Amino acid sequence: MRLSPNPVLSGVAWLYTWFFRAVPRLVLAILFGNMGILYAHYRIGGVPFAGQLGDLMGVDMDATLFTVDARTLLTGFMAGLLALSLSEAAYMHVPDADHAADRPPAGDACDHPADRQ
Repeated sequence: MRLSPNPVLSGVAWLYTWFFRAVPRLVLAILFGNMGILYAHYRIGGVPFAGQLGDLMGVDMDATLFTVDARTLLTGFMAGLLALSLSEAAYMHVPDADHAADRPPAGDACDHPADRQ
């Protein structure tokens, strides 16, 4: 994604790589492990800001398709797996290897002084 000509996609890839390389893995594990404390329920689907729009119009409106308890979805194992996977994916990108095939090798067989006549 970093090699994309699209500047938005390239910028998002750079930000992802920078963030997950900069934050230590233990901090990521603690952050993802405590997501159940920050968000007790994940509401999926429906109209964005339906509760606020309903309050504004004086109507009780709940447009959520379904709700998932955060502690059942994001267990300790899944939080650790997610944290380590996202961190390791940021390290998969090797900046120098992207264009390595375009450059000639550093030491050619003909460059050795003993081969010159």
